[in-house]
Amino acid sequence: MPYRRTLRRAVGCTGIGLHSGKPVRLELKPAPAEHGIRFLHGTPSVPALYAAQAGYEIVTAAGVDAIRAKSMRQVQLLVDLARERGFRPHAPERPEQRGGMVILDVPHAQAVTRELLRREVIVDFRPGAGIRFSPHFYTTDDEIRRAMEETRQILDSGAYRAPHTEFSCPIEGRCGEPSDAPASVSIPASRCVSS
Repeated sequence: MPYRRTLRRAVGCTGIGLHSGKPVRLELKPAPAEHGIRFLHGTPSVPALYAAQAGYEIVTAAGVDAIRAKSMRQVQLLVDLARERGFRPHAPERPEQRGGMVILDVPHAQAVTRELLRREVIVDFRPGAGIRFSPHFYTTDDEIRRAMEETRQILDSGAYRAPHTEFSCPIEGRCGEPSDAPASVSIPASRCVSS
């Protein structure tokens, strides 16, 4: 007769929340029979692994150390520009403790996010935390400056109050309408580490 295993007792860990920047605790508790999270691993998706190969090649060409250095510099730029515009970043103070994104505490964050997306500034709203800005290794410093300028302008002008109208979001499925954006974008490796 087959049987399922579960945890004998609760296990957990603590850390800093990825989106809130606040202390959090993750706890997994024993589950009743036939319920709960099952730690299974099936056959890897071979087509997905093959498709990911191009990403590995781009990262290898750009260089992991160069990508991290650019990320640290651009996240600091984002934090500095946000503070200049009156937004509080949820991020560790020490750059070496930061990842590649910052949550900004922005008034009317959900409505501002909707307007930023309408203006093709790709961000993500995180309830209870703010707006997530995630520069990538192909993001330019000017794009970061534009994102901060647009965010401030949306608040100052009251554009976030505009009635929501349907539009085609640049990210498939994110805003309710299919995107006309290309399915893939070619990024020259030279752009990956320059500003």
